[in-house]
Order: sequence, then C-alpha cells, then structure tokens
Amino acid sequence: MPAQPIVTLLSGGAVAAPIGGEVAVTLRFDIQPSGPPGPDDVGYSPYVALTIPKTGADGAGVEADDGISFLGASYLGVALETFGPITFDADGKATNPFVTDAAGAPLAVSGTPGDQLVVLRLPFGSFAPGQTPADVELRLGVSELADLGKPLAVTATGGFAFGRDPLQNPGDDAPVAGPSVVLSATPT
Repeated sequence: MPAQPIVTLLSGGAVAAPIGGEVAVTLRFDIQPSGPPGPDDVGYSPYVALTIPKTGADGAGVEADDGISFLGASYLGVALETFGPITFDADGKATNPFVTDAAGAPLAVSGTPGDQLVVLRLPFGSFAPGQTPADVELRLGVSELADLGKPLAVTATGGFAFGRDPLQNPGDDAPVAGPSVVLSATPT
C-alpha cells in the first residue's frame, strides 16, 4: 500500500475557544509510508480539506450561526491559497473545487447542512516520504453566540489532488485522501 497523507494536530485534539474571539491551531501535513519508500509513495498537489461547524451546536435553521468560522491559514507566515468557504447545501453536499472525480468534475463532499468546506492548497508540487512536514497555522473565529461548553468539531483531511503522478488525470490516477482528524473546540 502506498504512503498516505496524514494530518495531525500539534495543539492536541481539543482546545478552549473564547466566545467572540479567535483560536489558533497548528496542523501538520506529512506522509506516512507503509513500508520501505517506493515510487508510488510520492503524492502530487497536496492539500488539506477542512469541515468547519459554522452553524454551531444548534445547527442550521436558527436565527444566526453560532459556531466557528474560517479566518485564514498560512505556511511559514505566508497565506495559503484557499478554496472556499463553501456552504454545504440542504442535502449536506458541497463540491471541492480543487479535487476532481474520475470524470473530471469537482469532487462531491458530504457534511452537515449550513456548515462549510474550506480547502487549503499547500505550496508544493509534490510531497514525498522523508520530506520535512508542513506545519500550517490555522485561524478560526468563534461566534459571539456560541453555546458555552458545547464542543464543536473541526475536521481536517489531507490529500493529493493529482494522486500518484504529476498529471491531472483522475480517470487513470485517482486523487488520494488520507484519514481525517477532528479538533474539538469548546467555547469558553
């Protein structure tokens, strides 16, 4: 099995999020080989997809969103190219404009209606085992209306939009997505 893109949370899996304030989190993008490095272990066009609980603990349909919003992301102090935020529709669907399916159409992603998808493009053409991990600084805003003490889950998933070769040919070389990691942000 080829190496997988892995996102970890350097701040741990839970943070206190001040109501009406900001929280900063560091995500680490890396690649995890499953054995000795091989040619299929390199991934091309690395990214991190975030699912942001914009609607908060009460969900969609209340007067105002009372969750978390995406404020920005950077690598080594430079803002990352960002796609989104894209709001999940009433059916819980959004399209990832950076990753395509086998037919070349934007990849459909599932989530909670009203929440948001944000895709961060990492500033590398490829990523290989042994490469220095990329630490991404993520800034999130917490609504003034957030429910005290009710944790909100931010999900991060690493991937390779072009798969295992440098061509954007999803019919022959499908995009790769690694496992998701969840940050629990508790409004305080």
